[in-house]
Amino acid sequence: MEPHFSSDWFSPHIPVWEEVLSPLKGKPDLSFLEIGSYEGRSACWLLENILTHETSRLTCIDIFHLSEESIETSTRLNLAMPTGEEIERRFDANIRAIGAENKVTKLKGASRELLRKLPLESVDCAYVDGSHTSASALIDGILCLDLLKTNGLLIFDDYRWNCFPEEPLKNPGAGIDAFLTFFKDECETVHKDYQVIVRKTKKR
Repeated sequence: MEPHFSSDWFSPHIPVWEEVLSPLKGKPDLSFLEIGSYEGRSACWLLENILTHETSRLTCIDIFHLSEESIETSTRLNLAMPTGEEIERRFDANIRAIGAENKVTKLKGASRELLRKLPLESVDCAYVDGSHTSASALIDGILCLDLLKTNGLLIFDDYRWNCFPEEPLKNPGAGIDAFLTFFKDECETVHKDYQVIVRKTKKR
């Protein structure tokens, strides 16, 4: 059985991910974290291309319901959106389809609550693609920085996403810029375009 996805916002980022994450491919005991898994497209790619060792693991955090932001965005862009239950069922089915159930921990709920329950300095790479507000992007980034091991990678999605030009704080960019400013002495920027990737350079 093949995984099935209703949309694809991830594939354009694969060349950069291949370049940045390739040194980690196949290594044992990797711990990756993803905030905002949706139907599991990026999770499946990581599991099939980077987290290939049997001891590597991926933790996926998602609310698995349509937020006000998602509803407003889909209405504005005239997009048909599945229900939260449909999204979660498809995520589960896609992880099963690639045979990775034993490598994935699914945590359902708000990232700002669940991230605080994870062990500090335990994650090799964190991908932030949850709520798109500036405040949420900044909070998720700060909490993930504490979870990252030294030399761990932090990937922010949608840096240039601008669905609400008249309300800039509803977009992630300002929050990501704030993170880059506040933690410039603790991180080095590896990539900066539609996504921003930083490496944690020192223990907090």
